[in-house]
Amino acid sequence: MTAVLVAIGAAVGAPLRYLIDQAVRARIGTEFPWGTLAANVVGSFVLGLLVATGPSAGALALIGTGFCGGLTTFSTLRWDALSLARDGFRPRAAAYVAVSLFAALGAVTLGNLNAAGRTVVAVLHDLNMACRYADEIIAMRAGAVVAQGPPGEVVDADLVERVFGVRARVIEDPTTGAPLVLPEPRSARG
Repeated sequence: MTAVLVAIGAAVGAPLRYLIDQAVRARIGTEFPWGTLAANVVGSFVLGLLVATGPSAGALALIGTGFCGGLTTFSTLRWDALSLARDGFRPRAAAYVAVSLFAALGAVTLGNLNAAGRTVVAVLHDLNMACRYADEIIAMRAGAVVAQGPPGEVVDADLVERVFGVRARVIEDPTTGAPLVLPEPRSARG
């Protein structure tokens, strides 16, 4: 029965890996194996979530070994790295292997922490990235909290100028609806 569960999970995970890879290639291009990286990170995150829940042997076979095993791929990672190196992109190949391993380890850890109900804190100096991915922002200047709350309630042009000393327009990101900070060009600052 365990082998059947693994096969069912893999029958879903492997085609999903292919679809992720194709979608990423169509959107970003083929100069770097972003699709394989994305599938490996997603699969690692799912595995971290699963393991933290204390799954049954059946769930571990179906989702952990089958689905995540089919979704993630060490063999394609090696092939992509070898292809990059063979095509003369050795530093890119080394970076790909390092990023793949660290991102997958980070994703499995984040999945595990998330399933355990733990908070993940990240310090982001890119305000647009923080607005897009954070549930809450704490803006600080000189060691003091200036503002705290959801990005849509906290980030505005006044905050950007007070915290960073930069004049900017803040609009709604057309993709996510989050605030999008557009710094004014120096020539417009007077």
